[in-house]
Amino acid sequence: MILDIIGEGAFGSVARGVNLRTKEDVAIKILSDKKVFKTEIDMMEVVSVLDPVKSNVVHFYEKVEQVGRTCLVFERLDRNLDELLDDREGKPLLVSEIRPISQQVLTALEALRGLGIIHSDLKPDNIMLVNHQNEPFRVKLIDFGLSLRTSEVKDGMVIQPLGFRAPEVSLGLPISQAIDLWGLGCILAYLYLGVELFSIGCEYQMMRSMITLLGKPDDYLLNAGTYTHWFFTENPPWKNPKWSLKSPLQFRLDTGVDPEKSWPIQFSSLDQLETIYQEGKEPINMSDNKAFINLLKHLLHMDSDLRISSADALQHPFISMEHMEELDTSLYVCNAFEKMIVCKLEDLKDDSILNDKVSASPLCGDDVTNEPATLGEILLIKTDNSLEETSDDKTEEEVQCVSSTSPCANECSTNLPEIAAAAGAEDAEAVNHDAISCDPTEEKTVPVQGVSSTSPCANECSTNLPGIAAAAGAEDAEAVNHDAISCDPTEEKTVPDVSPDVKRRKSLFKRIRSFFSRKFRPLCCMRRS
Repeated sequence: MILDIIGEGAFGSVARGVNLRTKEDVAIKILSDKKVFKTEIDMMEVVSVLDPVKSNVVHFYEKVEQVGRTCLVFERLDRNLDELLDDREGKPLLVSEIRPISQQVLTALEALRGLGIIHSDLKPDNIMLVNHQNEPFRVKLIDFGLSLRTSEVKDGMVIQPLGFRAPEVSLGLPISQAIDLWGLGCILAYLYLGVELFSIGCEYQMMRSMITLLGKPDDYLLNAGTYTHWFFTENPPWKNPKWSLKSPLQFRLDTGVDPEKSWPIQFSSLDQLETIYQEGKEPINMSDNKAFINLLKHLLHMDSDLRISSADALQHPFISMEHMEELDTSLYVCNAFEKMIVCKLEDLKDDSILNDKVSASPLCGDDVTNEPATLGEILLIKTDNSLEETSDDKTEEEVQCVSSTSPCANECSTNLPEIAAAAGAEDAEAVNHDAISCDPTEEKTVPVQGVSSTSPCANECSTNLPGIAAAAGAEDAEAVNHDAISCDPTEEKTVPDVSPDVKRRKSLFKRIRSFFSRKFRPLCCMRRS
């Protein structure tokens, strides 16, 4: 049932409604343009195969007949990014607030890439907050009315809104999903500055501001562009460069279009954006700003073939927060991680964030493969003092069963928790509880690297084992050769190869988990107390 109209657009209107069966608030899109309407229905049928929570795309419920017209029913969201800046009276977002938005939109674009879909209408209006009060900066991608399949793309198509339009579209070059990455780069710059990076009212000034900030497109791109002559003049063969941007007067004379005045951005390169230290000039703030500007440069590359992909952008240090691992823990880092709580860590084909090793981790629970963990769950697990038992705690309890009557056993029991903790739940062998008998009459053996507590060199081995196990559990380390610590020179000892999968160990989930284990937990616990 439609309650009232809450928005008007070029192709129709959006109404607030309620599902009479479920009593749930919904958004009802009433389209007036039949062509756009058919496109959006077709696109939503394709996109509906995605999980709306994991992929960060709007949840499409159904198509219904209402007031004599066909309508699309979606989940009710909060507000778009334009409205968010209006509510902040034009105050730009902080870099730590832009990061979760970036991650979620990149995840949505990567999901669309897997379906062979180009959104082609990325702008602040089409990224909506889900519930900003309860889930700050949780966003979803909406409006697929102008989306198209990659198989439907034709050279020379004019798509994307001004100010967010990729140079290959303006120049008439081949179009790919890279145009959405350009659009995202423009949106992130808008959130960072509080004003659009490129002109939104004049295509000539948009191209002019692109060249000012990013440099002129290479000649091989201009040579291939269908619309290059609209913006550029070809110079005589003996003159270098081959192409020159037309002056405003020349553009008006050639096209009959009167360009608007110059765009008010007062920067000559993206590097100058690094001087905007929104959250202070501490080294960690400056490092975060620099990482953000670096991502912008990769998103706003003039050559679409060299522009970063959504998958690679998700691994960029700004998104993964890799650059923060080497810096001392601070309140800034704490706040930055807390803002990432809304981001979902999902399985993505072979490059899974929640892989089989992580599923066995005490951080994730037993059913992690069925329901991806969020960064928020990691935060809660790592900082919740009410969790009384982890796998390391269990290991330590098991080790305590070693009888104190045996000196060698005592030595090994002292070192085993450190060994298990150093090796980690992912790479270390589980401590065999059955092999550590509490019966003082039995021979005491510790099932770590096969070293017996009755051996003359057991004490020495147990002393060195923590360092060896730490080496085995360290990232990118070679597996420790058991022969090197064998007490019997006549006995050949071997252990399975436990070399880590470097790619998966560099994933966002493991990096955050390692960071919290090493540095972040004390600070969060202090804040909770």
